[in-house]
Amino acid sequence: SANKGRVVKAQFGIITTITNSIAGIDDNGKLYTSEEITVYKVAQEQNEQGEWVNLDCIAKGKFQVGDVLKTIQIGDGEIVKIDRLFTVSEYLLNVRLGDTVKVVVERGGVATELVFEFNDLKYFNVL
Repeated sequence: SANKGRVVKAQFGIITTITNSIAGIDDNGKLYTSEEITVYKVAQEQNEQGEWVNLDCIAKGKFQVGDVLKTIQIGDGEIVKIDRLFTVSEYLLNVRLGDTVKVVVERGGVATELVFEFNDLKYFNVL
């Protein structure tokens, strides 16, 4: 394979935060937690000095600070609800070079679909 056995993970280039958290009991009597995940930084990362520096990434010009993440989908696959902080990070392990990823965000109260083409290895990190 192109990545010579290394594990590669797709990256958006966003930092997210939990802006709301709800715990409850589902219909089967099981406890659940649902978190609202919001974009905190886009196309920026902290360097060793702790300064924020710009990042060349797929998120640039698409995600906006304050976007609430709702769903994520690879191609025509299953639509996955984003209701935990780790959902997106875990899901991105399934993205392969050439995949199209759709994310629905709530922006200013309006559902907005963002489409990302993972067509370049620079959008992946080697783990």
